[in-house]
Amino acid sequence: MAYRNAYLKGLLIAVMIGASFGLPACSDEEAGTGSQALGSLEVRLADISTTTPGLSALAAGSELHVAGVEAITVIFSRVEVHSSANAGNNDAGWVEVLDSSLSVAQRSFNLLEVANGNFEVLGLTTLAAGTYQQVRIVIEDATITINNVQLPLAISSGSQSGLKLNHTFTVVDGQPTILTLDFDAEQSLKEEPSGSGNFSLKPVIGVVQL
Repeated sequence: MAYRNAYLKGLLIAVMIGASFGLPACSDEEAGTGSQALGSLEVRLADISTTTPGLSALAAGSELHVAGVEAITVIFSRVEVHSSANAGNNDAGWVEVLDSSLSVAQRSFNLLEVANGNFEVLGLTTLAAGTYQQVRIVIEDATITINNVQLPLAISSGSQSGLKLNHTFTVVDGQPTILTLDFDAEQSLKEEPSGSGNFSLKPVIGVVQL
């Protein structure tokens, strides 16, 4: 956790310096009109929807959930944005926000630790100023820990191939933009059938802009 926070802090400084000085994406001769306008994008992970009562129900058990839940760990492999709301997985133009070269530990997040006003930074990047309309999330793996026992979570196929969230936002030259992925743990965790011990993750995620 400390290494990831130090890495992201250093990356944020580099991103903001680059954006403030308008680092060119190509030479003046190639661009024809000078440097490209750049801004920064920070993507956070939080569970805004689940407050203390929701977490208590999740941990204590209900018709949908089981008692003793200590962690719901999600490993992200990709978080990207695109200027087109209709861009496909293999289309050009996707911009990586989460650094996919990070270790698995640095790409792993416990959803129970990002509720009640807490959050983690998924990634930071510099990108061209302009309008973007889509966020794509790819989940590599997920587990649930119950009474100190870690169990695999089956993940919906759409999450593994890429969960696309349509949200229009604007990146302004020299300014930061912050998006929060609101990952609702209470609604995303399923036990089917109830009491079977067979858990799955069907992500319910919204996008909130600060």
